[in-house]
Amino acid sequence: MAPKERPIVSHPSPPRRHKVIPRKVHSIYRSRGQLPPLIRWMICWGSWVFLPTFVLFMISAFVMGWRKSYLLLVGGADPSTARTPFLPWALSFTGWVIVPTAIAAVVGYAVFSRVGGYRTRPVSDVQKQLQDRAAEARRKYGRN
Repeated sequence: MAPKERPIVSHPSPPRRHKVIPRKVHSIYRSRGQLPPLIRWMICWGSWVFLPTFVLFMISAFVMGWRKSYLLLVGGADPSTARTPFLPWALSFTGWVIVPTAIAAVVGYAVFSRVGGYRTRPVSDVQKQLQDRAAEARRKYGRN
C-alpha cells in the first residue's frame, strides 16, 4: 500500500499574530508565587488601589493641568476653586483617604511578612530555658 498523499491547499494559512507582550504578562502573572511577598502583594492587591488612582490622576491632569492635579492629590489646593465639579473632589478624596490607606496597607503587609517569619515559642519552653540557664549559672559560680 502506498501512503496517502496530502491534498494541496490553495489558500494560505492566516498570518500569525505576534503575542509577545500578552505572553510576557501571562508568564509574569504565572510566576508571581516565586516573587518576594511584598512584590507579590503589590501586583495582586496593590494594583487594585494604585491603578485607579493613577487613571484618575491622569484624567484630571489632562482636564485641569498637571500642577493643579498634583496639588489636589497631595492636599495643597482647595477642590472648591476648580471649574469642573467632580474631578477635583474625587482626586482630593483619593489623596486624603485612599493613598494613605494604601501606603499603610503596604507598610503593614511588609511588617507582617517580616515579623511573621519568626517562630513563636510557648511560655513554658521559655521559662524552662531560663530556669536551666539560672541553674547552670548557680553551679558555675557556686551560688545557691
